[in-house]
Amino acid sequence: MPFLKHVDKYIIRKFVSTYLFTMFIFILIGILIDLSEKVNYFVEEKVGPGEIIEDYYLNFMVWLVVMLSPLFILIAVIYFTSRLADQSEIIAMRNAGMSFSQLYKPYLITSVLVAAVMLVTNHYILPIAQKGKIDFENRYIKKNKALKTLENLHLYTQPNQVVSARSYRLADSVARDLIIEELEGNQLKQYLKATSARWKNDEGKWQLNNYEIRKINGLNEELVLGRGQRLDTLINLLPSDFVDSRDEEATLTTPQLLKKIKRDYQRGLSTSREYEMEYHRRTADPFTIIILTLIGFAISSRKVRGGIGIHLTIGISLGALYIFISRFSQTSAASSAVPLVLGVWVPNIIFGFIAMLLARFAQK
Repeated sequence: MPFLKHVDKYIIRKFVSTYLFTMFIFILIGILIDLSEKVNYFVEEKVGPGEIIEDYYLNFMVWLVVMLSPLFILIAVIYFTSRLADQSEIIAMRNAGMSFSQLYKPYLITSVLVAAVMLVTNHYILPIAQKGKIDFENRYIKKNKALKTLENLHLYTQPNQVVSARSYRLADSVARDLIIEELEGNQLKQYLKATSARWKNDEGKWQLNNYEIRKINGLNEELVLGRGQRLDTLINLLPSDFVDSRDEEATLTTPQLLKKIKRDYQRGLSTSREYEMEYHRRTADPFTIIILTLIGFAISSRKVRGGIGIHLTIGISLGALYIFISRFSQTSAASSAVPLVLGVWVPNIIFGFIAMLLARFAQK
C-alpha cells in the first residue's frame, strides 16, 4: 500500500502477529476445556477421532474465532501497544511529529480489514460451520434437546386462512385441537374444528379426526358433523411448522435467514423476532472490533507505572463489561422490552461513546 509509511507497516505487522498469536492461544485453551467436558460423550458414543475433528472441532474453531474476535483484538492491541509504550517507541513517534490520529491510522486500517472479514464470515461462513457443529451435538451430545415443539400455534397458512393448534406430538405426527378458519375480509365464512389431525407423509395431506364444519353465509349457517369420522384435507401446513429446531437461526446463511423472517412474518409467527435479532447481530458484532481497537489504543498508548499489567486489567474489565451489556441488551430485545435494533446496537453505541472519551483523554 503506497500510502502507508514504514512505521504504519511496522505497527500493522505487530498488530496482526499479536492478534494471531492471541487467537491461537485462546483456541487451544477453548478446545482443551471443551474436550474435557465432552470426552465422556465421545467415548460413550464411540465417535472416531476423524469425525470429532472434521465434523466438530473445525467448526468449533470457526465459531470460537468469530465469537471472541473482539476480545482477541482488545487484548492484542493493549499488549503490543503497551510494549511499544514501555520501550518508549510511542514517545519517539510523537517526538517525530506524529499526531494521535496518524498513530491510530494503522490500527484503524487493520481493524477495518478484520471487521470486514468478520462481517462476511458472520453472514455466510459461520452459519455453515454452526450447522455442522450443531448437527454433531444433536447426534451425540444433546439428543433430546435438538427439537422443541411449539404449543398454542396460531398462523396464517394463506392470506384468508388461519390455522390454530393446541399442541403437536413428534412421535406420531399428530396435532391436537386443530382449528381452520376461512375468512372473507373481516367476516368468518367457514370454521372447521377437529380433535386431532395426523400428517400422512406419503400423500402430503392431513387426516382430520372427529371433526365439525360450520359454513357461514350471512345469517345462515350450515353444520357438518363428522364425529368419529375422518377427513383428508390439503393445508399449507407442514409438521416442520410445529417444530422449532435448536439454534436454527444460527445455522442459516443471511439470504436463508431473510427468507425465513419474511415467511414467519407472513404467517404471523412470533419466532421471527429471534431470527431478526440474529440478522442484526451479525452486522453489529464486526463494528465492535473497530470500537474496541480504539479503546485498546487509547488505554495503552501512555507509559504508566505497572505497564502491561495495568493496561490488560483495565482492558479485560472493559471487555467483560461489554459482554455483560451485550447479553443484557439482547435478552431485553428478545423479550420485546426494547426495540429490537436498539437492543442489538446499544452496546456499540455505549462503547463508541466511551472510545471517543478515552481517545480525547489520550490526546492530551
